[in-house]
Amino acid sequence: MPLEFSLAEAAPALWSRLPSQVQAIAGEWMSTGRIPTADIVAPFHAPPFVKPRFHVRAMYRCVDGHGFDQGVIALKGTETAARDMRLALQTMTAGRPYVNRIELFMYQEYKLPIAVRLREALLDARKALALNQALWTTFEEQAPIPVPLGVFRWPVEHQRAYEDELQKVLSDTGAEVAEQLQDSLGVLVYYFPRSPIRVRHLRHEKTSAYPDAAGRAERVRSWVELAARLMVAGYFPCTLDNQRQGCCLSDQNVCVDGGFVDIDSIKRMSDITDPGLFHGNLLLTVAMLAHSCAVYLSGEKTVASHPAFEQVVTMHSIFGSNLAGALYLPAIWRDLTSAVQRLIEAGHTVDKRLEALLKKDSGAELLVELTSRLPGQSESSSEMTFHTSVKHPFEAP
Repeated sequence: MPLEFSLAEAAPALWSRLPSQVQAIAGEWMSTGRIPTADIVAPFHAPPFVKPRFHVRAMYRCVDGHGFDQGVIALKGTETAARDMRLALQTMTAGRPYVNRIELFMYQEYKLPIAVRLREALLDARKALALNQALWTTFEEQAPIPVPLGVFRWPVEHQRAYEDELQKVLSDTGAEVAEQLQDSLGVLVYYFPRSPIRVRHLRHEKTSAYPDAAGRAERVRSWVELAARLMVAGYFPCTLDNQRQGCCLSDQNVCVDGGFVDIDSIKRMSDITDPGLFHGNLLLTVAMLAHSCAVYLSGEKTVASHPAFEQVVTMHSIFGSNLAGALYLPAIWRDLTSAVQRLIEAGHTVDKRLEALLKKDSGAELLVELTSRLPGQSESSSEMTFHTSVKHPFEAP
């Protein structure tokens, strides 16, 4: 398969800092152009490869050969070669009289089911590379986020075979959208130094992700610290104008052993000139992280049994009717802003607009500054409304 992106060529310094096992495994794939592919779309456990439940578009090669202790190398987009691809597409379109899950995924995220478009893979790789470089420049250590290793292009005949199968399960409208999404298919290969299991999927996995109280608190602190580091490095983890393409702080992308994936939701603060969007992105970051922490800490309770983030986030009801929001939002706001402040005190610089917000002397001043510039304020109500990403129709990483 042709190699369209190589970390070893694009950023040799970053490549050289990877564990030797990762370099050896991925290096062979890059040099030969031959990569492992998923035999089935359904979950499987066949060491050194594993595909957990809900990971429809990715499988993982365990770096240590049997588990997640040394991280994983993800192969995202090989499912189009699986022998049960046709069955998977048919299953995903069943049981929905008004719109099938495949089409819902295409409409909401503008992505193809089971497959990965080449442009999507390249965009993810470039964003991940930029973020890794920014975090290393700022903190001089590897963050628990995806490190892009390579992007491969599927042959045209493979692409055509997938498109033919997809057309068979689409409505006329779905077929038109699929035509708009036509592109070469790709495979994104990345290294993730932790377990790929997500917070949303905990209740379906045998895992030690529910330790004692001190351990649970430490996991929450690790997510808060990482979000703070992204902001100090100059990035919002999620933004109002990129919600439907996934969010690295949502419970389906926050990983149980630390770290975030699906980081195409990031955006440089320096690229945001609208004050309302800047403030809104800050509040959205807090809200999404608070919700993921609520899902994690609630375990099998009510929040986790309905894990999808609300379609509409409001200043009055970010958690819908769940009163837990009264606890999680101020707690995560306090911890996130405190973490950013500690990093500033340690000598790091941040965007001046963020620093100005953190310097507000009182909660009242902060509230006035934040709410006076938010987009989408209703003329008939004081409610501030943001449209956020809805629940995935199927859990794709």
